[in-house]
Amino acid sequence: MSNDLAPGAPAADLPPGLVGLSELGGGLHHEVWLAYDESRLAPVVVKILRPELVGDADAVGATLREIDVLARLAHPSIVRLYDFDDAAERPYMVQEHLDGPTLSSLIFRDGPVQLHQLLPLALELAGSVHYLHTNGLLHLDVKPSNVIMGAPAKLIDLSLTLDLDSAAALDYPVGSDEY
Repeated sequence: MSNDLAPGAPAADLPPGLVGLSELGGGLHHEVWLAYDESRLAPVVVKILRPELVGDADAVGATLREIDVLARLAHPSIVRLYDFDDAAERPYMVQEHLDGPTLSSLIFRDGPVQLHQLLPLALELAGSVHYLHTNGLLHLDVKPSNVIMGAPAKLIDLSLTLDLDSAAALDYPVGSDEY
């Protein structure tokens, strides 16, 4: 869902220095915006807590966990966190903008991934999952719509990522049923 803004239309209540360009979508807890970062002079992705969830301890906690996870990571096949404010009324994170299609959109458009493309893709994604594991984390929602294709392919949406002990203690399913 991309919702381009008309000139002068209000964007999300984005932090100063970030100009909303279009709404990319979002999830249960967040709005996700393509924005222009005036300090970086570049497009970025802003993931910001939905305004109606400001007082929701679970939603705020999930946002803070994702910020904490991304702030600890630096891997070429995982989306980068540029900035965040975990003390804002609506906690937010500023991530790199990845200019490429999702793996799911490519599969939908072109069919299954060709064998000669599969090994490099699998190695990149296995590297990111291994890196998470060596940092004591599990992604818990690796799926084609959470992979942005590029050089290299990058894993996005770490909102369900948990430490190994918390993941082992789960007594209910998380992630996407199909995967």
